[in-house]
Amino acid sequence: MNKLLILLLASLLSLSALADKDNGYGNKQPQQSPNPEKRLKHLKEELSLSDQQASEITAIMKKSHEEARQFRENMKQKTNAEIMQVLTPEQQKQFVSMKKERKEKAKKNAEKKSKSKNSDREDDDNDD
Repeated sequence: MNKLLILLLASLLSLSALADKDNGYGNKQPQQSPNPEKRLKHLKEELSLSDQQASEITAIMKKSHEEARQFRENMKQKTNAEIMQVLTPEQQKQFVSMKKERKEKAKKNAEKKSKSKNSDREDDDNDD
């Protein structure tokens, strides 16, 4: 059982390492999806898209983004269900608790980020 848990943790760490990318300066940064607005602007400029084409591409990108979000959520749920099957009842309780703590921490970090962005905007507005 301990070997399986260690293997599981090693796998998770390996996956997180794969999610990092080199930014060209030797620094690792989390891999992010390209900003859709920037991507559309780039395509518009490079391909001389008409307004109609840009509108259709925007719809395609929105649909793709939503499908990817749903896929990630489904994979997360499936993975967690499979992990729960391997764990003992006590480990299951701990796993659920860990997920809850991680979710709360992420929510707090998102709130901090949001407040920070709003504060920056207010500072910009006060510069006038």
